[in-house]
Amino acid sequence: MSERHLFAGRRTPAGRGRLAVGLTAASVAATIGGMVLGTAPISAAAPTAPPAPANRPSKQDASFQAICSFSHRNNDDPIVFLDEPGKSHTHDFYGNSTTDAFSSIRSLRRTSQTTCNIPFDKSAYWVANLRRNGRPLTADRLVATYQARFKKRVEPFPPGLQMVSGNANAMAEQSLSTVEWTCNDDLSHASASVIPSCPNPNKPLTLTVWFPDCWNGRDLDSADHTSHMAFSSRGRCPASHPVGVPGLKETVFWPEVTSSKGLTLSAMNSTLTGHADFMNGWDQFGHGVFVRTFLDLFNSDNLIGSVLNRPLRDVIGVTAGPANRPEPTEDDRRPMPNMPGMAGMPAAPQQPAKPRSALDSLWASLFGDR
Repeated sequence: MSERHLFAGRRTPAGRGRLAVGLTAASVAATIGGMVLGTAPISAAAPTAPPAPANRPSKQDASFQAICSFSHRNNDDPIVFLDEPGKSHTHDFYGNSTTDAFSSIRSLRRTSQTTCNIPFDKSAYWVANLRRNGRPLTADRLVATYQARFKKRVEPFPPGLQMVSGNANAMAEQSLSTVEWTCNDDLSHASASVIPSCPNPNKPLTLTVWFPDCWNGRDLDSADHTSHMAFSSRGRCPASHPVGVPGLKETVFWPEVTSSKGLTLSAMNSTLTGHADFMNGWDQFGHGVFVRTFLDLFNSDNLIGSVLNRPLRDVIGVTAGPANRPEPTEDDRRPMPNMPGMAGMPAAPQQPAKPRSALDSLWASLFGDR
């Protein structure tokens, strides 16, 4: 095809592909630029991060956030009860507006509907519904914080990754390194079992669920929806789960819920059963740019990050969230007890091994194989 025809609108498939990548790259750059310059809505809606408690590292962890408003509510769970509508306890969904019992990576990416302020994030986030004396309550927002957790190298989530954190069947208090009830995400005053009263409107009731940040490099899911993932410890992943990925933290805010009287979760009508779910529906190119920029480039463990981290955090610091999660206990490293619907599940899908991409090769040449 001649150059005249190409620019007249009859583009080749390769040309259309380059145009799509170019437009996505430009959109990602504009979104990140807005975050850094303070023009994007991410800074306005994010909660102010409390000071890190003395027992946590003083160094600022690299992170970024997606802020997602409430989307819808139903009794579906496409991870635990795939293709079984109405079988789950009640969940509140954020992010992708189409999430239901039949959701998949294809359906999540096919839509342009997301309640998150980053348009490339079409992931599905959901938590058990909070209710008062059996009446459903609606949260103001869910903040998804993506953290480096002091790992020197962070890979983007693989397409289609899904995971659950917390135990919907808990009969006893869970570890604070997984589930925390607080006022305004203040992790220095947290409980895994007692929902606090939060009368100060500037410090709303929050539920925080921490997800593991190390992947086994093969499985996009597992029979218990947790074993393919593991927590890092002091910035290192275990040999069984060698791939460092973003440490996701889902924090849900209920600013109008000031009293804890009569509050329970829909899971077993209990305060002990805090948990959250995640299905990766990010535009993969956009996700990679966010991870490489905020979790690698701004990581204070590399030369550029050590220079840029503090001044950039002064500008976009309200998106950083608390410095880090607590160190996991031995209980956090054990597989979660079976949840309903896990028995007889098919083998988990596997992520095929991929050669190093051109972006990874360029990154390694500039910053080393960290």
